[in-house]
Amino acid sequence: MVEVHSAPPVRAPAPLVDRARRLCVVHKAAYADAMPTTQARAETLRRLRSVTGRLATAALKTLDADYAWFRALPAQERSWVGTVAQAGIDSFVAWFADPQHSQRSATEVFAAAPPELTRSVSLQHTLSVIRTVVRVVEDNADDFASPGAERDVREAILVYS
Repeated sequence: MVEVHSAPPVRAPAPLVDRARRLCVVHKAAYADAMPTTQARAETLRRLRSVTGRLATAALKTLDADYAWFRALPAQERSWVGTVAQAGIDSFVAWFADPQHSQRSATEVFAAAPPELTRSVSLQHTLSVIRTVVRVVEDNADDFASPGAERDVREAILVYS
């Protein structure tokens, strides 16, 4: 049996968190002016909404294949990680739909998981989850981007993440 160690939650100082949030909002709002054409964005958004479940599933399969710590988690906790992955993807979709008015934060994404998850998934593992979800969405961008908008979608993923 693999032993899963928990780490105490790491909290950044409030001023640092506030500054990071402001920078993200400014950066994401600036990107809104450079989004693909309205028609290409609408088609990409339609396609993206239709694959969110598959993206979350692909992220969980990748986590399972790449990380022994993830495989060692009990089924319920793996499910919670899936909920967080889905919330992150949904948050990206909401932002992509309206970057100037969608300001969901990481706090909201991680609020999708119960507090018990923090006892079984360390900060390092949490970062692995985030990186994996971003990588899976980026790796599948060609599948949901409208023709000609692939580069714009990859840039949107980078800006959002």
